Amino acid sequence: MIFSWLINKAQKVLCTIFARKKKTVEEPKTEIQETPAVLTEPTSAEKVEIDNVHFRLKKHINQKLISREYIFFNIMLHKFNWVLDWKCPDGALAYVKFKNKDINELDDGSIFINARILQDPEFTWQNYFMILIHEFMHITFMHNVRQQDRDSMVWNLAADHVINSMIKRTFRSSDVTPYKGWETVVLFENEPQINRSDITTEEVYDYLIDNNINNCRFSLVSIERNGNGLQTWTVKDNKTGKEYKIDVSENKSKEFENFNKVAGEIFNQIKDRGDMPGNLMEVFNKFYKTEIPWTELLKDAIHKCLTPLPNSRGWRTLNKHFMPLGYTLPGITYDYEENADSAVVSIDTSGSVSSKELNEFACILVESISYFKSVVLITHDHQIHQVEEFHKFEGEKLKQFISKTGFKGRGGTSHLDVFNKIQELDNQLNEGFSMYLSLTDGYSDIDENWSKNEWSRKGTIPTYFIITRSGSIPRVCKDNAKAIKINNTD
Repeated sequence: MIFSWLINKAQKVLCTIFARKKKTVEEPKTEIQETPAVLTEPTSAEKVEIDNVHFRLKKHINQKLISREYIFFNIMLHKFNWVLDWKCPDGALAYVKFKNKDINELDDGSIFINARILQDPEFTWQNYFMILIHEFMHITFMHNVRQQDRDSMVWNLAADHVINSMIKRTFRSSDVTPYKGWETVVLFENEPQINRSDITTEEVYDYLIDNNINNCRFSLVSIERNGNGLQTWTVKDNKTGKEYKIDVSENKSKEFENFNKVAGEIFNQIKDRGDMPGNLMEVFNKFYKTEIPWTELLKDAIHKCLTPLPNSRGWRTLNKHFMPLGYTLPGITYDYEENADSAVVSIDTSGSVSSKELNEFACILVESISYFKSVVLITHDHQIHQVEEFHKFEGEKLKQFISKTGFKGRGGTSHLDVFNKIQELDNQLNEGFSMYLSLTDGYSDIDENWSKNEWSRKGTIPTYFIITRSGSIPRVCKDNAKAIKINNTD
């Protein structure tokens, strides 16, 4: 008896070790055969009745989407057609399908809803809203791309658990509720190891694999397929005895990636405008956050300091007035070419700035001149060495100056004389400077001398410090000046 018990114990330990080493498992070996969904054809009267129900449910959802809280979902969900599907397998709620593989136009996507669940009088608009958000989250989280070679059954269980848990934490129950209750969609609520708010689908997947000893926790009961490439798997959790329905579609990674690119642009526009609720910002930030190249930050900073002239409408900016109504329309673009702005640029030529960094400063200077009526160049180390003025169309003259005369200096570093010179020049201009760019490594007396002149003390000239990769950002950049650090993405 003791010997038999030891054998069984050893087998369990070995199975546990094997399961933990093998995070990627083969597709479940089963004799279950795919079967087409066998569904009775609805009558004309049934179709008319359900179409009316569908109209009423969509009307409720659209009324909710108009609110500021759901402005992002209002825009993104209306990129899809919401279509009833009478051929959905029994138990399936919805799936997403893109008509165009290249998805040149976002409106080529559709969210298909199982028409038969609308026959249930207990199905509410909150249930419908939950389905739409759930499908959108699958796209946002790029679950089809992140799956890689992981087991489809366990991966889809993990993905549904993460999404539905997040929805339960994030949205008000008065707006979003699952069909048949939360216990049917938050699959592993009683397992605290995988119910952290920041848990990833990969972590849930690994946990389920680690606890799937001998591949016996989950059993595939049946597979149904419809004509649109959707498979509905019925999976039994042998640990709890529950059965789950998971939908496996044939969407391609390129479709999801293209959609998310546009979704990210819209998300960041809404966030920058201050219209994104904090709970949703926390959810989407890590998926739509992108590191903007420093050159783009600089260009944007220059634009903010210029006097914009309305030019035409374009998709670079969206028309915010129509967003709450569900319409995505082009906004006004601006022409920055014709203006009467002047700028001052100082270049730190001290010994702590490398030749490569000086070349980068020269490129910034050449690029900047096209935006202004004139640019005053000041080169300095611990004292000023050169003060030159270049006008808008003197780009070639500037290049000749850089290549033949060059930047003088290479001693220690100080910004005191530079700040005093800017005050002197600003007093001579009728309209003053519209921008000051300081190209430096930041190892200088900027903080000590910043408040000694009126222009810097009062912040009358928008100031940007362009800091080298290994440079130090001045403390004054927390107040009325800003810093842009040269990164490695250029």
